[in-house]
Amino acid sequence: MSIFAPDFSTDPYWWLDAPPAESHETALPERADVAIVGSGYTGLAAALALSRAGRDVLIFEAGRPGE
Repeated sequence: MSIFAPDFSTDPYWWLDAPPAESHETALPERADVAIVGSGYTGLAAALALSRAGRDVLIFEAGRPGE
């Protein structure tokens, strides 16, 4: 007997209507003004603020972006 409901999922509920896009490795640029490690809420917010301020931002993420 499981303690979880039959439709239990560890994925966020919003992925049902907007599943995350697949990400692919790309070649790194030769330079960037700022490198951010991690694309969670804090990393993405920092990248957005820096990008809006005119900086070239590079984000490194081991998993899926935004998680």
